[in-house]
Amino acid sequence: MNLKRKLFQIAPVRETARRISLTRRLQRPVKATIEVTNACNSSCIMCPRQHMTRRIGFMELELFKKIIDDCGRCGIRIIQLFNFGEPLIHPELPEMVRYTKAHAGGRVQISTNAALLSEEKAQALLEAGIDRINIDIDGYTRETYEGVRRKLSFDQVVNNTKNLLKLRRKSGKRLFISISIIRMKETEGELKAFRKYWKPLADRVLEVEYNVWLKKVGTKSGLTNGAGSFTCPCKFLWDQLVVLHDGRVPLCCLDYDGQVVVGNMLNETIPQIWNGARLNKIRHFHTNMEMGKIPTCAACNQYIYMEGSQWQYMWGGGLKQSAS
Repeated sequence: MNLKRKLFQIAPVRETARRISLTRRLQRPVKATIEVTNACNSSCIMCPRQHMTRRIGFMELELFKKIIDDCGRCGIRIIQLFNFGEPLIHPELPEMVRYTKAHAGGRVQISTNAALLSEEKAQALLEAGIDRINIDIDGYTRETYEGVRRKLSFDQVVNNTKNLLKLRRKSGKRLFISISIIRMKETEGELKAFRKYWKPLADRVLEVEYNVWLKKVGTKSGLTNGAGSFTCPCKFLWDQLVVLHDGRVPLCCLDYDGQVVVGNMLNETIPQIWNGARLNKIRHFHTNMEMGKIPTCAACNQYIYMEGSQWQYMWGGGLKQSAS
């Protein structure tokens, strides 16, 4: 048993850690996830896009600036300009990055499939001051990648990624570049080769656990990442605020269709939503371990990302015994 896990066996330690953590987290979200668009240029086998019923759209710059200004006032330090879509499709993305850096500061990041990451777009993002870019490359070989990320070209994505790395070196910018692969049946045999190839090139290589997306794609990978259950409240409810391209604020980033809306940035502020009755009611269900009362949460396997974490331990989850 590691030291942290052993320490959290003591009930007063757990209670103190919870109190301090929740007090801090209720002041403001740790991060804001802003969906600049939910349009996408791919058709991935692990994505529930075919189940999405909300309209495809692009966030208007006026709304975006309102959100960013609010992030600046709140002191949110991590701002993600993506959610359920490919951010490079938005024609004003570099301007959005530039505005965010000027009016909110903090760390600005995107995650992209890089198919549209031309030299011109990469240069524009570098000049705008983006801090982090994650590139999703789900496969070491062309055959695997194009079988997973349909409609995309493996060679084009790899070339765009290498060009970005080259441009960063040339520019001297302090851009952090990570490259990720989802661990699933189709990619498991290539994980070792993937790490070996990309580790010398990128700042970080990530193996991402497969998500069942509210059980909409649970059978496609052959994995069983939907077979467990929550042993603690979901950290996302105290961690990040998600804003869809039309201004609505869903429960979390996994609520891809916006089924549970807790606010609207068109006519509310971040503090009003973050400490509002709708979100606090859902938090109450979670702290009482009554996630089953929320269909979206009942179908979720987000617990896989919390197993073995301090967040899980401070709620008493994942501990063999409890000194209460």
